[in-house]
Amino acid sequence: MKNLPKLIPAMILCITTNFSMAHTIEVDPATHLDNYVTFGEWNTDGDLEGWTSHNLVNVDAYDGSITGTVSGADPQIQLNLAVGNRVKLDAGSIIELRIKYDADASITNTTGQLFFYDYNAGTFYNVHYADYTDYQIDGNYHVYRVTLSSNIPATDRIRIDPLGSGYDGQTISIDYVRMKLPQMIDPIDATGEYFSYSVEGSLAEWNTDGDYENWSVVNMSPNSVFGGYLTATNNNDGQIYKQAVNGLPAIDLDDNNIVQVRMKRETNYVSDVDVFFGTANNPGVSGARQSRLWRDAIPRDNDFHIYRYDLSVFSTWEGTLETLRFDPSWAANQEVVVDYIRIGKIIPEPATLGLLSLLGLAFLRKK
Repeated sequence: MKNLPKLIPAMILCITTNFSMAHTIEVDPATHLDNYVTFGEWNTDGDLEGWTSHNLVNVDAYDGSITGTVSGADPQIQLNLAVGNRVKLDAGSIIELRIKYDADASITNTTGQLFFYDYNAGTFYNVHYADYTDYQIDGNYHVYRVTLSSNIPATDRIRIDPLGSGYDGQTISIDYVRMKLPQMIDPIDATGEYFSYSVEGSLAEWNTDGDYENWSVVNMSPNSVFGGYLTATNNNDGQIYKQAVNGLPAIDLDDNNIVQVRMKRETNYVSDVDVFFGTANNPGVSGARQSRLWRDAIPRDNDFHIYRYDLSVFSTWEGTLETLRFDPSWAANQEVVVDYIRIGKIIPEPATLGLLSLLGLAFLRKK
């Protein structure tokens, strides 16, 4: 299970902004999340994974869930992210909870709610995950999924209000809290799924010393290719890019939606990490075709991490690839080490390697 953020002890009551109209609610959706980041799994008995509670008693983690009994108005659980860590929820982001309510509960005139704290504005953004008609009251687990159609400001605090007031004695169990974002760090692929890419989709590997594979390195010096990595020190607005005229393959974007990069940055990094793209119909780079992984979501541990960008959220991600640009930093004098740049998609695990041969596929597994 993915390491979860550390707790900052606090529960702060703030002004709330109603954001409930800007999303779609699904209960027990037919499709599953094929990749995600997790904010709560509770797979270790007794480990609350940094979540605190309010107006819930007998709160504990066991059998893979966090469970508590309502005692008071406005019951809730909350996770404060580690200092300096933020999550950016752009349009298209998916938030998914798996929750069990008592079979004998009578739930009316209340809503299940999520709150995301905008630390700049001092405001909680409120997102409903269930109106009272959506609740499944049968003593079994059900999945509640919210898909955002508008952006939420970067948040450093996540709160779940599973019920309103007047439900004392009701027991609630939450199996997991997961999010699928257009940009993710170290995503988890669902069981039976994996990131797959073709030989052409292996855009940069740098496995031969001195061979830049026709990628241009701009505003980053010194730089080198050695030991399977591209290593470079940023001067100002560092860029690593390749175009079709330099051998960038004309990847079919309708069948490949994910750009994935494995990279290591220095501990004191404070800059965003961007991907720009151009297509045969929209060549070159543009701010309108830019995907940003926000700096405060990136671990500062001088270790390798997977940076995953789902570019299918752009209407211009269609046709064939013409330009790809990766901006690992705009902070001066910072070193980056890039292992690879790949483009592909999430697919089901093949039953056997023989099945791959039979289908004529040439997929490589990620490192």
